[in-house]
Amino acid sequence: MSLFPIRIGFLRLADSAPVVAAHAFGLFLEEGIEARLCVEPSWANLADKLTWGKLDAAILFPPLALVTAAGYRGRKVALSLAAPLSRGGNMIVLRRLGGAADDGDRAGDLRGAPPGDAAARQATVSVWLQRLGRRPRFAVVHGFSTHMLILRRFLASVGVDPVADVDITIMPPDQIVAAMARGEIDGFCAGPPWGAEACLEGLGFMIGGSSTVMPRHIEKCLVVSQKWLAQYPEGLGALRVAFQRSIDLCNAPDRQQDIARLLALDIGEGGLALPFAATLAVLPCGDQPERMEFCAPQTLAPEDLAWCVDDMQRLDWLSNDQTGDLLLRRSA
Repeated sequence: MSLFPIRIGFLRLADSAPVVAAHAFGLFLEEGIEARLCVEPSWANLADKLTWGKLDAAILFPPLALVTAAGYRGRKVALSLAAPLSRGGNMIVLRRLGGAADDGDRAGDLRGAPPGDAAARQATVSVWLQRLGRRPRFAVVHGFSTHMLILRRFLASVGVDPVADVDITIMPPDQIVAAMARGEIDGFCAGPPWGAEACLEGLGFMIGGSSTVMPRHIEKCLVVSQKWLAQYPEGLGALRVAFQRSIDLCNAPDRQQDIARLLALDIGEGGLALPFAATLAVLPCGDQPERMEFCAPQTLAPEDLAWCVDDMQRLDWLSNDQTGDLLLRRSA
């Protein structure tokens, strides 16, 4: 059987599980894919390497895939948003200010989030801001991310202007919990498991996330360069089969601890050095409300991208003639 070599980049996140599991359990090789996995330190690194041909594919969120295709990393690059991999899972966390019931949580209890209705969330944020007593500092994982769009929508929903009332900084997701522990940020929106880890460590409490802002939105996708697809025209089908088998494994209730243990291994051992308890909590069968949902890797439909394209155009990240077609029109 001939093999399709491919370099796939991704970050230290729990929703990278399908690519890590497909490699660890031999699913890529069984489908004829010779995958080289590249764990990158930041989303900017990932986008740059995809743009300049150092990677053949990446696990990305749609906004970054769209602006990368449009040329925001130095040149336009022909990409195919080949398959969705996960829905939801992003969490908005506020820093605990210490010893007060209106912090909205019990230390170490992910389920100690404020009640789910909008009025309760707004009241909690209002009290938290009064106690903070200054302009809050929030972090997101990239300027062009679903996390930025979700945080902006959330802040607006609780009466906070995302431009005038807060400062938003950018940092890699695996650095966010440490930044909160040092008091450098007061809140964040990040992917799994970092929100869960901040809650379990007693540093913050969940105030919202994907499910309260845009339920079941497409989060991580397999993005493949058109150059690779042209060189290996049969490779995409093999990739999709391998990812489907891996997603089935990651969704299986009796394999959740196995997947969490795999992701907790050091990078040199084939894992991502993720915290075990937080990772287990955010897997599909986990016990916290912003857990991930791995989805079948079918071709995306335009409606899957409509909400983020609308927001991106409103923010002038994309022009009105730059839409999901940047990626979808090239999908195999």
